[in-house]
Amino acid sequence: MASESVTEQESSDRAAKVDALILEAEAARQKITEATSSEEMNAAIREIQRVTKKARLRSESQAHGLLRAEINGVIHRSEVVEKKIDCVLAGLESQGRDTSGIEAKLSEYGSTISSAKDKLASAKELLQAEEEATIETAKTLIREAKWLVQEAHALLEMIKQAVRELGGEPCAEAQEIAIEGDATVTIPTPPVTP
Repeated sequence: MASESVTEQESSDRAAKVDALILEAEAARQKITEATSSEEMNAAIREIQRVTKKARLRSESQAHGLLRAEINGVIHRSEVVEKKIDCVLAGLESQGRDTSGIEAKLSEYGSTISSAKDKLASAKELLQAEEEATIETAKTLIREAKWLVQEAHALLEMIKQAVRELGGEPCAEAQEIAIEGDATVTIPTPPVTP
């Protein structure tokens, strides 16, 4: 409930699912205490096993959902950085500097971030199914997305170095970018130092 990377709606949905599982487990426990024959006991035990497996899958799904949300936050910050670099490159181009090599790397960076974002979106859908096979597929997609974000970070370091070598300066005006639908983020103007 206190996670910053999960929306209130997702948090309340997850809490409701946990509450439903608790009720199922209590009902199964009650069946065990009321069992009068070995058949009833075996049926109650199978019910407990089913609820336990469901709880394990739900727990695993939610844990990977949190990791997915965390990586998604990194991707959002990467999109902000990409816009900042676009602005710096526009300033370098206005000074007559050749930025084609940096722009190619920036394009690769954007493509890598986009691929990671797509993998996370697919993983989110799969995690909602809470089935063993789909959770395994989602885990693979999340690992791939994490690897792509790490690859993008390495590209970003090369881009920053190239911008520094060309004498790039932070943009003087604030930038607005759209992230996830209608949400808009304003990149503030950096402070001017004398």
